[in-house]
Amino acid sequence: MRPRSERHATDPTRTRRHGFRRHGLPHHVAGATLTLDSVGNGRRVRVVRVHGGRRLVHRIATLGLVPGAVVTVLRNRGPAIVSLRGTRMVIGRGAALAIELEEVDE
Repeated sequence: MRPRSERHATDPTRTRRHGFRRHGLPHHVAGATLTLDSVGNGRRVRVVRVHGGRRLVHRIATLGLVPGAVVTVLRNRGPAIVSLRGTRMVIGRGAALAIELEEVDE
């Protein structure tokens, strides 16, 4: 097995200090995918994955935002307001950064 310093030095998801970027997002996720904070108002999107710790993933899942769920973004300035099956919910900016999405064809 390689020494610990070499294992972490070659891992692209690690930063020097804490290992992850802000909000728990690995480098390969941040900026490379469509997240809830980057979707325009009125767009319909499908949840692909929720990145983060167990607590965040569980909280988002209890709202119904699980992989495969289709949501409509009603407002995306400040906290995001989304509609899922007729129910409106507010998602904070930190959680919005952790929700990976894909566009849905109308």
